[in-house]
Amino acid sequence: MSQPPAKIITTADLEINVDTQQVYKNKHLINLTELTFQTLMALVNDSSKVLSSEDLIAEIWQDIEVSPETLTQRIAMLRKALSADGEANDKYIKSIRNKGYRWVPTVIEKNNDILISSKWLLFGLLIVVLISVFYLVGMQSGYKEKLPTHISSQASEDDYIQQAWHYMEKHETKSNQLAIGLFRKSLAINPNHIDALTGLSIALSHAVTKFNQPDTLLIESQQIAELAISINPDHSQAWAALAFVYDAMGELKEAVFRYQKALALNPKDSATASSLAYLYGEQGRLVEALKLNIEALGSRQMYLDLQIAKVLDLLGFDAVAEQWYAKADDLSPDNVFATHLRARYYLSRNQYQEAKKVVDGAIERGVLRPELPLLNGIIAWIQGEDSMALESFEQAVAIDATDIEAQIWLFLIQHPGDTAASLKQNFINQWFMPSYGWPDSWVSQALFYAHFGDNKLALESLDQAYLAGYRNHMWLLQIPVFKALHSNSSWLRLMEKMQNDVSKQRQELLQVDWLPTSFLDPKN
Repeated sequence: MSQPPAKIITTADLEINVDTQQVYKNKHLINLTELTFQTLMALVNDSSKVLSSEDLIAEIWQDIEVSPETLTQRIAMLRKALSADGEANDKYIKSIRNKGYRWVPTVIEKNNDILISSKWLLFGLLIVVLISVFYLVGMQSGYKEKLPTHISSQASEDDYIQQAWHYMEKHETKSNQLAIGLFRKSLAINPNHIDALTGLSIALSHAVTKFNQPDTLLIESQQIAELAISINPDHSQAWAALAFVYDAMGELKEAVFRYQKALALNPKDSATASSLAYLYGEQGRLVEALKLNIEALGSRQMYLDLQIAKVLDLLGFDAVAEQWYAKADDLSPDNVFATHLRARYYLSRNQYQEAKKVVDGAIERGVLRPELPLLNGIIAWIQGEDSMALESFEQAVAIDATDIEAQIWLFLIQHPGDTAASLKQNFINQWFMPSYGWPDSWVSQALFYAHFGDNKLALESLDQAYLAGYRNHMWLLQIPVFKALHSNSSWLRLMEKMQNDVSKQRQELLQVDWLPTSFLDPKN
C-alpha cells in the first residue's frame, strides 16, 4: 500500500513537514523539541487570527495546567530557534498587547505528490519527446534494441542496512533520520530482515533519547524489537534493542533484564555491556557496574570513561575518580554529560571555583545545553547570590524550556515557600505525576517538597530515591533547599544508610580478583 502524501507547509522562508515534525529554514534543518513544534503548529494553523494565551495553552498542553509564564518562555524559545542573527524579533510571531499572539507570514499548504507532479511535469514531457526522437532515429538506422522503460536501484537490503549504520554512527539528528529511512527501505524489500528490524528500533529510540523526537516513536520501536525477537529469540541485538526501549521509557528493571539477556547471548557485545553497566550504576549496584565497565575497556563506547569516573566517585575513590572525569571531559569537549558530572564532582566537595571553571570552559567551547547554566545557578544559590542564580536558571530554561530540572530550579527561586497551594499543586501534577523509574526523579520531587516545607513528603521521596538506587549523599548535602532537613532524624538515618551501603560495596571491591593491578592508584 502506498504511503499518503506528506503534508508540507511553507511560510516565509520556512518549510514545515507536518508528518515528520521537521522544520527547514532556507533548506537548513532547525531542531525543535516536541512542545516547541506544537507551539509553532498552533500558531501556523490559526494564522488568520490572534490567539489568546488561554487558547494556546489549551491547544498545546491540553488538560495539563500551566502558567502564562510557561507559554511566554515557549514563545521565546520558538522565536530564538526560527530567527537568524539580525532578524527582527517579531518577524514570525507578533505579540498583540492584552490579546495574545499572531503568526505573521502567509501560510501555504500543499502535498508532496502535488509538488512533485507539477515540478516534474515539463521534465516528463521532455523525456517522452526524447524517447520518441531516439525511437525514430533507431528505426532509421536499423537499431532494433528496446530502450529501457525503468531503471531501478541495484541496492540490496544489506546495502541499505550497512549505509544506515554508517549514518547512525555519526550521532547527529539528520544522519539518524537518514538511517531510519534506509532501514525502512531494507524492510520494504524484506519485512523480516532481523538486522534491519533491530537497527530501525535502535534508531527510533535514539531519535527520542538524543534528538528530542516525540515519545510516541518508542511505541513503534518496541513493536519492531518484539517482532525481531519473535523471528529469532536468540538474536542478542534484538534483545538489546528492546532493552533500549525500556531504558528510554525509564523502566529500569525491565531494561536491565533484557540487557542481561542480550549479554548472555553475546558476552562480547561491549555496547550492551556498557549500557547495562550504566543502569547498574543508576540502581546502586556499583561493583557490578565497575566490573562491566572495566571489561569493556579498549572498546569505542562513548561514555565508558565517564561511567567509570562516576562509579569511583560514588565509592569514594576521589583522586582516581577525578582523573577519569578529567579524561572524559578532555576527550569529549562537546559532551555536556562529561562536563556536567565533572563539575558536580567538584561541587560535592565544596570546590566551587573549580566547578565553575569547568562549566564556563564548556560554555566558551560553544556547548549550548541547559545543564551548564543550571550548575552555575546552583553554585550562585549556594553562595547566597540569588539574583545571579535567577539569571542562570532563566538562561537554562531559555536554552530548553522542556528541561524539567531547569524548570524546577527556576520555579523554586521565583516562588517563595508560601506560594499558593493551588499553584504548587499545578506544578506537582505537571512534573511528577506519574513518577518515572529514574532515582534522580525522586530527588527532584524531594527538592520541590522541601522548598515548600513539606518535609514528610520530601523525605519519603528521598527514601524512594534510595530504594531505586540513589547513592550520591554528598550531592544531597550540597543542595540549599535540603539544609533545613539536616537535623531531621529521618534525614540522618537516610544519609547513614547511603554511606553504609557505599562503604560495604567499597570493601567488596577491594577483595575481588578481577580488578586490574594498581587500578585504584592515582599515581598509575
